[in-house]
Amino acid sequence: MSTQRFMPIVGALIVGLALVTSAILVSVAFKHSREGDDTIRVNGTARRIVHSDYIIWDADVSYQATTVSEAYSALQGGTSKLTEYIASKGVKADEIFPLAIQTSVLYEKAQNNDNGMDESIYRTVKGYRLSQTIEVRSNDVKAVEAVSRTATELIKQGVSLVSHAPQYRITNLAELKDSILAEAASNARVRAQQIAKSSGQSLGPLSYSHMGLMSVTGAYDDEQSGGGEDTQSIDKRVTVMVTSAYRIR
Repeated sequence: MSTQRFMPIVGALIVGLALVTSAILVSVAFKHSREGDDTIRVNGTARRIVHSDYIIWDADVSYQATTVSEAYSALQGGTSKLTEYIASKGVKADEIFPLAIQTSVLYEKAQNNDNGMDESIYRTVKGYRLSQTIEVRSNDVKAVEAVSRTATELIKQGVSLVSHAPQYRITNLAELKDSILAEAASNARVRAQQIAKSSGQSLGPLSYSHMGLMSVTGAYDDEQSGGGEDTQSIDKRVTVMVTSAYRIR
């Protein structure tokens, strides 16, 4: 039998072998792709209402007079009355912090000369304004909160006072984060188990887990999408979200 008679047979065998090899490769690739997709990805959430354990409160005292010495004397009298008032409400002396005194020069209204040019560089000084912030930082949230509401009584005594809203903080947020994170991870696993069960599958090992941003909002406010910390509310809602992926069997 000549070589030419074998050529069609050899060609057919090569084509057949190529088709079988391709089928095997496609089957293996499909199996691996299915294995990669056999996961459940879920979000777990945990929330906890926390009462603030630290407070920061600022009050500004300011006076103006024709001379710096007069303004300073008045300022000293006002800040002394304020610090004495704060101490009388049970706040400790080492929790009261007088900040730096700010000085502003007050000028007469600028006049334009005959050429329409502003001669503000030659304005006459009419007085000085001095101001100082008294800041309170304390773990006694209840006492300082009460002071922040009643300190304006000093206005009746001639104290030029502006009371700002307190800032409420949580000092053990890092410790809370760990325990709330564990709750969120547990919540994610429960959700994954429910999904697997409803699909007739069983839950396999954890593939990965990722923690999202921690959100600290007012306890009764709408939740915010970003991170950060609310400082206006004494009661806060701490929320942690975890994204986890589990293999299914």
